[in-house]
Amino acid sequence: MECELDRLTIHYETFGEGIPLLVLHGVGLDRGAAIYEFEPVMANRGEWRRIYVDLPGHGETPGPAWLTGIDALLDLLVEFVDKVVGDERLVVAGSSFGGYLARGLVHRMPQRLDGVCLIVPSVIHMRNVVPSRTVIAGADQMERTAKERDWPWYAALAVTDEPSTREYVDALSRTTSDPAYSTRLNSLDAAARFELGHLPAPFPAPALILTGRQDHMVGYRDAWRVSSSYPRATFAVLDRAGHFLRGEQPRLFSALVGEWLSRVEEWVGDRPADRPDPGWP
Repeated sequence: MECELDRLTIHYETFGEGIPLLVLHGVGLDRGAAIYEFEPVMANRGEWRRIYVDLPGHGETPGPAWLTGIDALLDLLVEFVDKVVGDERLVVAGSSFGGYLARGLVHRMPQRLDGVCLIVPSVIHMRNVVPSRTVIAGADQMERTAKERDWPWYAALAVTDEPSTREYVDALSRTTSDPAYSTRLNSLDAAARFELGHLPAPFPAPALILTGRQDHMVGYRDAWRVSSSYPRATFAVLDRAGHFLRGEQPRLFSALVGEWLSRVEEWVGDRPADRPDPGWP
């Protein structure tokens, strides 16, 4: 599907009907990665309209030369939400850089959100506090797997070499992006405005912040630091998990995301439509 914005056409895919859930992927991937992560959890739940977007420079969405800042990217996402979701409230989820952008939407449009899910989120763009590189299982096989499958980045990022990890990385390897544009996103120096301060009030809706204990890409300490802004958040640091958390801890991922979805459904059901959310003007 295509969404014609004022300066860019964004490609996206939707499944189901019900509560709108916008899911954002990480840098260097496309919506296929988000679909792989979330659809196994979402497919058996009714009443959810899942919206998987190709960010600019990823998948089928072009990366325009004029889009050079994260705040401008957030402006595009707000415009996209206005076009695709309309006046409805929604829920947002994101992995890695997508989690960073999801946090940005919490700052931009908190009054419209009924929940947020941050998976291995980048909290401070390119400046996260991270642990040292640690491989938990399969170190001897990891290099062979990387060579056999032509995944040069696999041995540098995985912390376990197991079937579920390889299946996840195989799904990521089938995504497409503009490498030059991905590099440009990673090298942006200017912090988005939301990095410079806390939320004006605690975000009252259910949240999930899911991190990997061995994630040497974005870590977990910065995510804990911002968790105080989300009083309804479950915060989890999973052992035997790095930045490939969805593949390295698939059962816990599904259980925790599923539990978060149940809390959001409860929140939406209990919130009177004519009453503002507590804590927001």
